[in-house]
Order: sequence, then structure tokens, then C-alpha cells
Amino acid sequence: MTDPKTNIGEEVKSKIINQGIAETEDVVGCTRQEIENIEETCGVTLPSSYRSFLRHLGRSSGSFLQGHTCHYPRLRKLQDRAKRAFQREGVESEFENSYFAFLGSQSVVFYYFDTEGGRSDPPVYVLAEGRESPERYFDSYSEWLHSQIEEHAEVF
Repeated sequence: MTDPKTNIGEEVKSKIINQGIAETEDVVGCTRQEIENIEETCGVTLPSSYRSFLRHLGRSSGSFLQGHTCHYPRLRKLQDRAKRAFQREGVESEFENSYFAFLGSQSVVFYYFDTEGGRSDPPVYVLAEGRESPERYFDSYSEWLHSQIEEHAEVF
């Protein structure tokens, strides 16, 4: 049986287009080679739920997630910024090599998950400026992604 989270990118793409959040031509995914490049340069194996996002929305998602650093090719630099934020905020733990920051907002808020353990839909953590430690924010990446659609719909 196929893990439903491996189709989350396709599901989200369909939702944001059907809800008028993005136009079809503005939603562009990454190639398999680009996704492999992210994994290679960041030294991680990405969860299937996030790989699905990248495959369908990894380069551009229209106005969905606009204003955030979350698209290829800026993901590598995002990892470096998240590591610096952990140091800057005096967080007791380090930004581990298995952590992957998938969204940053103005270099003061970072959302990430831990790639260790091979979970297909890992919990999402957030580190925000002024907080001494990261906190678990959502039980899964797909849950976080759906919350962003709802939040976008409320705002716009």
C-alpha cells in the first residue's frame, strides 16, 4: 500500500490552484536531479512527504508561502542561516546535521524537521528569535502544510 503522504505535494498543489491561491503556471516543482542535489549538498535523506512537496511545488508555489525562504535553490543557504540562528539565540542544543530547515522567515523564524530515523512525515519544530529553545510545532510535515493553506485562506 502506498503511503498517502507521498502524494501530499500533488494534493496541496491541487488545493491551492482550486482555491485560487496560485495559478497553474506559477506552481513549479523540482526535478528529481534537483531534489537529489538538495539531499547531497545538505547531507540528508529527505522524508517522502517533503520530497513530494518539492516535486510539485519546490521551485515556486505562486502566492502560497510567498515572502518566505522555502524554494529551490535557496534551501542550502537556509540551512546555514538556521545554524547561525541556533548559535545566535543561545540554544542549548545545536542545529544537528540531521535537521533540515524547510522554511525561514526573515532569518528570525525557522521551521525544520529531523531527517534521522527515516520517518516519511516527521514532526515539525520551530525556532523563533527570542526563544531559548525550539518547540515541537506540528506532529507532521503534512499537518503543517495543510495549516498553511488554511492560514493563507484566512488572510487572503
